[in-house]
Amino acid sequence: MNKTKRGLMLAGGIVNIVYTAIYAPIMLISLPLAIEILSGALSFGGNVTFADVWGLLSIILLTLVFVASLIVSCFLLPNPDKSQKPKNYFKLLITLIVLNFVIFVLAIVSVDIFVILISVATIALYIATLCVHKEENKMGAKATIAVDENGQQIQSAPQAPSIENELRAQFQGFDISNPTDRKIFRAKELLSKQIITDEEFKEILVEILSK
Repeated sequence: MNKTKRGLMLAGGIVNIVYTAIYAPIMLISLPLAIEILSGALSFGGNVTFADVWGLLSIILLTLVFVASLIVSCFLLPNPDKSQKPKNYFKLLITLIVLNFVIFVLAIVSVDIFVILISVATIALYIATLCVHKEENKMGAKATIAVDENGQQIQSAPQAPSIENELRAQFQGFDISNPTDRKIFRAKELLSKQIITDEEFKEILVEILSK
């Protein structure tokens, strides 16, 4: 995964975990207290206003959203490059953006400045993560330069370093920097693919070594 994309994702996940880990227990403690207060008011014949009902509903909703956001954000921490089972990070990020947006709206209603700011920052990090494109080639492609018979440089097609490493591994005892070894290796490849016969291979080998 692209280092910039991974960095933004990790930053968003850590911020999300820290602030939801603080608020989720508070909401879990506040929820039974709010239910008890409301039920006590009803049992004694007190008037329950819309504000009381909305306050209870907002606490229930915030509790659910904080816990859900905390759990989902934990899935962003494991390194995707070392994970045996690939995750759909796009869906995880969209889910977290939605959850944090709900937290943002409820924080505006309850006028909680800290939660408003931290939820906006978290959403911004997740959106920035989505905007960074996936890295198609981690190492980048390197172009090789060849020289023609007149000494002019010829720009060849870009070749990924991984392909070059595979080629080096296939040489098995040949010196990749030696032109003669390269020719022998190519002749052996043609022989192994049955493009040339044993006799033709011997003739090519004699011709290469005689130069």
